[in-house]
Amino acid sequence: MKQTKTLLLVMAAILLAAAVTTGCKGKSAAPQSEPQNAEATETSESQYMKAIERFLSDEIGSQLAPGKVCIPVYSVVGKDEYGKYSESGGTIADTIRVWGDWWVFKYNISGDTLLCVSGGNYPGMFCMAKEDKAYEVVAFDQVVDGAGNQASAQRIFGDKYDTFQSVNGNQQTRDSVRTAMTADYVRTHGLKVTMYKDFGWPAVQLTIE
Repeated sequence: MKQTKTLLLVMAAILLAAAVTTGCKGKSAAPQSEPQNAEATETSESQYMKAIERFLSDEIGSQLAPGKVCIPVYSVVGKDEYGKYSESGGTIADTIRVWGDWWVFKYNISGDTLLCVSGGNYPGMFCMAKEDKAYEVVAFDQVVDGAGNQASAQRIFGDKYDTFQSVNGNQQTRDSVRTAMTADYVRTHGLKVTMYKDFGWPAVQLTIE
């Protein structure tokens, strides 16, 4: 009888050990989640802002005097991610609109300095839509130069006009934004420069680290 009890206890211990081992194996063998693709995890905002930057560099930058480096600089003053945009009597559905004070600067590189060769200001409103899983600019309503400047700015910016004016009309704010975004561009693209310089003005130091 004693031998029977001992045998039963040994068998129970073996079965318990097998169950524990199986359970551990089950956990370790569970499929691990695949790391998400960087493009898939990129936010919609970063995607459509990149579309704007491409437009500023490729479409507007190409109209400026040539330079080795083209850097868009901007202050966003308003967004509408759920609207519809009407142009010339037609309506573009599911669009994103972004209002801002947009600048483009072209540079050549001399030693450790970006030498500005051309640039310009293009305030207005970008309209974007998703095409083939990527955002593209489908319209750009730009503030006009000359006599109609204020009227077109008020029409385009609407209730955001005062915010736009506070940014566009403040030289110190514009310079701070330009310096910060230029430093970001230099850092991202690995340029070996530490300053930028406009003709006739002192060089501006960039904080790269």
